[in-house]
Amino acid sequence: CFGAQRCDVYLAPFNEQQRKVFIDKYVEMGRATDASFDAARYEKELARFTSLGPMLGEPFSLGLVLDALPPVMRATTYTTRFDIYLMFFHRWVRNERERAISGDRDVEWMGDHEQLVGRVDALCQRVAFEMVRSGVETVAIGELSESDRLLAELAPLKGVGGDRLSFVHKSMQEFFAAQALVAGDGKLLRSFRDWGRDGFPKPEHSMATLQFVADRVRSESIFREGCWNASKTCAILLSVIDESKIDGDLSCGASLAASALNMADRPFYKADLSRARLPFALLDGVNLSGAN
Repeated sequence: CFGAQRCDVYLAPFNEQQRKVFIDKYVEMGRATDASFDAARYEKELARFTSLGPMLGEPFSLGLVLDALPPVMRATTYTTRFDIYLMFFHRWVRNERERAISGDRDVEWMGDHEQLVGRVDALCQRVAFEMVRSGVETVAIGELSESDRLLAELAPLKGVGGDRLSFVHKSMQEFFAAQALVAGDGKLLRSFRDWGRDGFPKPEHSMATLQFVADRVRSESIFREGCWNASKTCAILLSVIDESKIDGDLSCGASLAASALNMADRPFYKADLSRARLPFALLDGVNLSGAN
């Protein structure tokens, strides 16, 4: 249990056959948010996102993924894992808010849905980044402020051992750590400097988090005439690489940025990489056409 109002019950994960039965029932009950999605299409689309595997083994999270998939695919021509996790998170918060309302709990402090999502998102980013900083997968409930504890009850977190919290899946921690890394809220360079400190994982040990950053670049980007300037995240990552030319403490963070851009298949077309400090960057197959 965690908090006075909530208790987590752990079920054995679905096997493949049980998951298929769940999806069949989901469609039969008319829960599909798009009439063009039958059970076969759900199976086909889910097969594209193998990293969602752990989230497909539990009824609650599987239901949220099935809810999220059609609207995400309608909204973007290139659906990434980032898009699905973002929609999953929004629906998680909405469902938890509705549970709180139906349970006659005090909800005045929550504000409207978008405000609440923003506050829960900020908490999850802080918690995930601190977990990475400390090399752990849990955080002590006692380390959270009273307001953060209230938000934590609406977040994709679960109680562990009575006095600690972890994300419902490790992939959610990686998702929010990636969000924190490229938040661009004035703490941007500090986040990348922190990642470069002793004990922080190098790019080759941060692949899951980097993949989410790369997915975000792909999700935002519109490629026109050799340029990806439509991507805010892309611009952020390029700025970190540029800052590494004069700030040696950013060498590991800039290596992460360059690795994520390469994983997103972003060509460094006409990029000025002279003097950039990228000692740990993963640049296999990188496109340096026209770059300095």
